[in-house]
Amino acid sequence: MRLNQTILKEMIREALNELEAQKSTQDPTKLATTGTTAGQFRSAGIETAKTAQQAKGQVDKIELTYIKQIQNFLMSKARQTDLKKHKVSIQTLIQRLDKIIEPDVPEQGEQQ
Repeated sequence: MRLNQTILKEMIREALNELEAQKSTQDPTKLATTGTTAGQFRSAGIETAKTAQQAKGQVDKIELTYIKQIQNFLMSKARQTDLKKHKVSIQTLIQRLDKIIEPDVPEQGEQQ
């Protein structure tokens, strides 16, 4: 296969997208740049429900309500506008929340 400029640019874009996706999975405060299909979103919802069921005692009903309200809010906004236009603001908000909401207990491996 002969590489032309267009194919090379596309290969570079794909590699950069993969790197960005890897970074976003490593840092939960980073928004991913790759898309999610409706089926993937549905499967993630099922996994979230399973995780919530397993977290009984760790995550209470009120916290689950907060999470659901945030999800519903974002879905509503996504229907009204293009959230990609607000990526920087959403990213900043997630990072601020991460700093504001400190864990109550040290994570595994951390000293008390």
